[in-house]
Amino acid sequence: MRDVAAIVAGFGDDSVTRWFPVPLPFDRTQATSYVRDCRAGWQHGVQAAFAIVEHASGRLVGGVDVDEIDHAAGTGDVGYWVAAESRGNGYATAAVELVARWALDGCDGLDVRRLTLLVEPENAASIAVAERAGFMEDVLLRAHDTDWRDGRVRDFIRFIRVRADA
Repeated sequence: MRDVAAIVAGFGDDSVTRWFPVPLPFDRTQATSYVRDCRAGWQHGVQAAFAIVEHASGRLVGGVDVDEIDHAAGTGDVGYWVAAESRGNGYATAAVELVARWALDGCDGLDVRRLTLLVEPENAASIAVAERAGFMEDVLLRAHDTDWRDGRVRDFIRFIRVRADA
């Protein structure tokens, strides 16, 4: 739980929470619950969450995960966030590419053959991350989801990455 303060700071930034579904205001209690939920996801085999850590300092700069893991279908969704002050250093692309390779290579017994990554069309930075991390644009999902805060209907571009032998 040593990274709770960094998670609070990261999720407290509008440029993160605009795209990431967390309650606002986001505080220590919610950050602690988020960490516990990530741990529970690992235990139940439905999520694999990783910290994005700056190598030189050991400082948490973000997170990346594969969630919505469906073992029968061999699918999962990739999501990530990077603290505003740490952007532009390649952390997101490196983390998304690494976690995608990890999942698709079947590490830790995971049999994922297809990953998706959803990005709102206005989120140019995340579109670039998806493309640089080897995901291919698949389809525009119109009115795919209702926003978790203001009821706005959200569109997403779905990107996919498949295992080489799939």
